Amino acid sequence: KKMNRFIEDLLEYSRLGRKEMDSSFIDPTIIINGLLDFYLRTYPDLKVNWELKIETKVYADSILLEMVLSNLLTNCVKYRSGQRPLTVSIRTEPYQSGILLTVADNGIGFNMEYHDRIFGIFKRLHSDAEYEGAGIGLANVQRIMHRHGGTIWAEAEEQGGAAFFCYFPGSK
Repeated sequence: KKMNRFIEDLLEYSRLGRKEMDSSFIDPTIIINGLLDFYLRTYPDLKVNWELKIETKVYADSILLEMVLSNLLTNCVKYRSGQRPLTVSIRTEPYQSGILLTVADNGIGFNMEYHDRIFGIFKRLHSDAEYEGAGIGLANVQRIMHRHGGTIWAEAEEQGGAAFFCYFPGSK
Protein backbone atom coordinates (compact mmCIF):
# COMPACT_ATOMS: atom_id res chain seq x y z
CA LYS A 1 0.00 0.00 0.00
CA LYS A 2 2.81 2.38 0.91
CA MET A 3 4.73 1.51 -2.28
CA ASN A 4 1.62 2.23 -4.38
CA ARG A 5 1.33 5.61 -2.71
CA PHE A 6 4.98 6.40 -3.45
CA ILE A 7 4.48 5.46 -7.10
CA GLU A 8 1.31 7.58 -7.35
CA ASP A 9 3.13 10.51 -5.76
CA LEU A 10 6.08 10.19 -8.16
CA LEU A 11 3.70 10.07 -11.11
CA GLU A 12 1.97 13.22 -9.90
CA TYR A 13 5.32 14.94 -9.46
CA SER A 14 6.29 13.93 -12.99
CA ARG A 15 2.96 15.14 -14.45
CA LEU A 16 3.41 18.55 -12.83
CA GLY A 17 6.42 19.16 -15.04
CA ARG A 18 4.45 18.47 -18.21
CA LYS A 19 1.00 19.90 -17.45
CA GLU A 20 0.02 22.63 -19.86
CA MET A 21 -0.54 25.78 -17.88
CA ASP A 22 -3.64 27.92 -18.25
CA SER A 23 -2.82 31.02 -16.22
CA SER A 24 -5.14 33.91 -15.49
CA PHE A 25 -5.75 36.38 -12.68
CA ILE A 26 -7.36 34.41 -9.87
CA ASP A 27 -8.86 35.55 -6.58
CA PRO A 28 -7.35 33.01 -4.14
CA THR A 29 -10.31 33.57 -1.80
CA ILE A 30 -12.48 31.37 -4.03
CA ILE A 31 -10.06 28.44 -3.74
CA ILE A 32 -9.41 29.07 -0.05
CA ASN A 33 -13.13 29.12 0.81
CA GLY A 34 -13.58 25.75 -0.91
CA LEU A 35 -10.65 24.30 1.00
CA LEU A 36 -11.87 25.72 4.33
CA ASP A 37 -15.28 24.16 3.70
CA PHE A 38 -13.53 20.82 3.06
CA TYR A 39 -11.61 21.06 6.36
CA LEU A 40 -14.76 21.96 8.30
CA ARG A 41 -16.54 18.89 6.91
CA THR A 42 -13.56 16.54 7.19
CA TYR A 43 -12.49 17.60 10.69
CA PRO A 44 -15.69 18.80 12.41
CA ASP A 45 -14.02 18.86 15.85
CA LEU A 46 -10.96 20.76 14.65
CA LYS A 47 -10.87 24.31 15.98
CA VAL A 48 -8.96 26.66 13.71
CA ASN A 49 -8.72 30.42 13.78
CA TRP A 50 -8.47 31.25 10.06
CA GLU A 51 -7.04 34.71 9.38
CA LEU A 52 -7.50 35.77 5.75
CA LYS A 53 -6.07 38.93 4.26
CA ILE A 54 -6.29 38.51 0.51
CA GLU A 55 -5.49 41.89 -1.03
CA THR A 56 -4.68 40.95 -4.61
CA LYS A 57 -5.35 38.45 -7.33
CA VAL A 58 -2.62 36.03 -8.38
CA TYR A 59 -1.61 35.31 -11.97
CA ALA A 60 -1.52 31.52 -11.91
CA ASP A 61 -2.94 28.29 -13.23
CA SER A 62 -6.02 27.74 -11.05
CA ILE A 63 -5.57 23.97 -10.71
CA LEU A 64 -1.93 24.35 -9.72
CA LEU A 65 -2.72 27.20 -7.32
CA GLU A 66 -5.31 24.98 -5.65
CA MET A 67 -2.67 22.24 -5.29
CA VAL A 68 -0.28 24.73 -3.64
CA LEU A 69 -2.90 25.98 -1.20
CA SER A 70 -4.25 22.51 -0.47
CA ASN A 71 -0.81 21.16 0.34
CA LEU A 72 0.18 24.09 2.53
CA LEU A 73 -3.12 24.11 4.44
CA THR A 74 -3.01 20.34 4.90
CA ASN A 75 0.45 20.74 6.42
CA CYS A 76 -0.88 23.42 8.78
CA VAL A 77 -3.55 21.01 10.01
CA LYS A 78 -1.23 17.98 10.08
CA TYR A 79 1.61 19.68 11.94
CA ARG A 80 -0.49 21.55 14.48
CA SER A 81 0.59 21.70 18.09
CA GLY A 82 -1.45 19.93 20.70
CA GLN A 83 -0.40 22.66 23.13
CA ARG A 84 -2.54 25.49 21.69
CA PRO A 85 -5.46 26.17 19.35
CA LEU A 86 -4.43 26.26 15.70
CA THR A 87 -4.19 29.64 13.98
CA VAL A 88 -3.61 29.79 10.24
CA SER A 89 -2.93 33.04 8.42
CA ILE A 90 -3.26 33.32 4.65
CA ARG A 91 -2.45 36.58 2.91
CA THR A 92 -1.41 38.09 -0.37
CA GLU A 93 0.53 41.29 -0.87
CA PRO A 94 2.52 43.03 -3.60
CA TYR A 95 6.14 41.90 -3.58
CA GLN A 96 8.87 42.93 -6.01
CA SER A 97 7.27 42.66 -9.48
CA GLY A 98 4.60 40.17 -8.43
CA ILE A 99 2.56 38.84 -5.55
CA LEU A 100 3.62 37.09 -2.36
CA LEU A 101 1.17 34.53 -1.04
CA THR A 102 1.94 33.58 2.56
CA VAL A 103 0.54 30.68 4.56
CA ALA A 104 1.61 30.73 8.21
CA ASP A 105 0.61 28.78 11.30
CA ASN A 106 1.42 28.42 14.97
CA GLY A 107 2.06 24.67 14.73
CA ILE A 108 5.11 22.60 15.59
CA GLY A 109 7.36 24.38 13.10
CA PHE A 110 10.76 22.92 12.27
CA ASN A 111 14.44 23.58 12.77
CA MET A 112 15.65 25.98 10.05
CA GLU A 113 18.80 23.87 9.76
CA TYR A 114 16.63 21.53 7.66
CA HIS A 115 15.07 24.24 5.47
CA ASP A 116 16.44 22.87 2.18
CA ARG A 117 15.52 19.30 3.05
CA ILE A 118 11.78 19.99 3.34
CA PHE A 119 11.50 20.65 -0.40
CA GLY A 120 13.19 17.40 -1.44
CA ILE A 121 11.35 14.35 -2.76
CA PHE A 122 10.68 11.88 0.06
CA LYS A 123 12.70 14.02 2.46
CA ARG A 124 10.83 14.08 5.74
CA LEU A 125 11.62 15.55 9.11
CA HIS A 126 9.30 13.14 10.92
CA SER A 127 8.65 9.42 10.83
CA ASP A 128 5.43 7.83 9.53
CA ALA A 129 4.63 6.89 13.11
CA GLU A 130 4.61 10.58 14.08
CA TYR A 131 2.93 12.07 10.99
CA GLU A 132 1.48 10.25 8.00
CA GLY A 133 2.70 11.25 4.56
CA ALA A 134 5.07 10.41 1.75
CA GLY A 135 7.31 13.47 1.81
CA ILE A 136 6.54 14.75 -1.67
CA GLY A 137 3.98 17.48 -1.01
CA LEU A 138 6.38 20.38 -0.61
CA ALA A 139 8.47 19.12 -3.53
CA ASN A 140 5.28 19.35 -5.61
CA VAL A 141 4.63 22.87 -4.34
CA GLN A 142 8.18 23.92 -5.21
CA ARG A 143 7.83 22.45 -8.69
CA ILE A 144 4.54 24.28 -9.21
CA MET A 145 6.10 27.56 -8.10
CA HIS A 146 9.01 27.05 -10.50
CA ARG A 147 6.52 26.34 -13.31
CA HIS A 148 5.04 29.78 -12.60
CA GLY A 149 8.50 31.34 -12.77
CA GLY A 150 8.36 31.95 -9.03
CA THR A 151 9.77 30.43 -5.91
CA ILE A 152 8.89 29.23 -2.43
CA TRP A 153 10.75 29.53 0.84
CA ALA A 154 9.96 28.95 4.47
CA GLU A 155 10.72 30.38 7.86
CA ALA A 156 10.07 28.43 11.03
CA GLU A 157 10.92 27.89 14.63
CA GLU A 158 10.65 24.57 16.43
CA GLN A 159 7.37 24.62 18.37
CA GLY A 160 6.88 28.18 17.14
CA GLY A 161 5.07 27.67 13.85
CA ALA A 162 6.03 27.93 10.21
CA ALA A 163 5.43 30.35 7.36
CA PHE A 164 5.64 29.48 3.67
CA PHE A 165 6.13 32.28 1.17
CA CYS A 166 5.09 31.70 -2.46
CA TYR A 167 6.27 34.33 -4.92
CA PHE A 168 4.26 34.65 -8.15
CA PRO A 169 6.02 37.03 -10.56
CA GLY A 170 4.03 39.17 -12.96
CA SER A 171 0.87 39.12 -10.88
CA LYS A 172 0.60 42.90 -10.51
